[in-house]
Amino acid sequence: MAQSSRIPAIERATERDWDDWLAFLDNIGASDLSHAEIAQAVFTRLNGSPANSGWWAQGVTIAYEQHIGRRIPGQSSAGDYAVSVTKTVSGTIEEGRERWLAFVRGRAEFGDVAITSGPTQSESEKWRYWRCGLEDGTRVTVSFTPKAAAAQAAGEGAPAKSLLAVNHTKLESIDEVEHWRALWKAVLAEFSGAHPATLPS
Repeated sequence: MAQSSRIPAIERATERDWDDWLAFLDNIGASDLSHAEIAQAVFTRLNGSPANSGWWAQGVTIAYEQHIGRRIPGQSSAGDYAVSVTKTVSGTIEEGRERWLAFVRGRAEFGDVAITSGPTQSESEKWRYWRCGLEDGTRVTVSFTPKAAAAQAAGEGAPAKSLLAVNHTKLESIDEVEHWRALWKAVLAEFSGAHPATLPS
């Protein structure tokens, strides 16, 4: 039985003890339901509270699937794995992405695994993305989002900060998760060295 590290946050956000969630999920026979069916039942029970109920419904579902052994931490509902590594950087999300683009310009591989698709870029109001596919079938997404909480804490006129996150998906095993976690930490350390404005997360 794998214990999710998300449980304390789930309890705070949903204002329900984990034992209460387990009782509810056991009562609806969640162990025999699909991921989507569980998430829909949780979403319905949340009834709009907290505001981002869809996200928390997914969190409860994933934690439950870990609890019953359907997946282990880091494993997706499809059975593959993912790893995320983050770093706080100075500047706006646009400035952060521009520094990343300069950093990876001309790069053909990560960890000796060739980039075979992309890279591509996209954006939304609050996010900037850089994506590529690797020769082993895995996918890499690098995102930048504002660190609003940090700016508010520092006060009006404080320098902008962004969160750089590397999300590497479709990994085949926990061993690959740990391998790529170490590699991405090294890549972000290299990025930090190339751009001293990078800050500890």
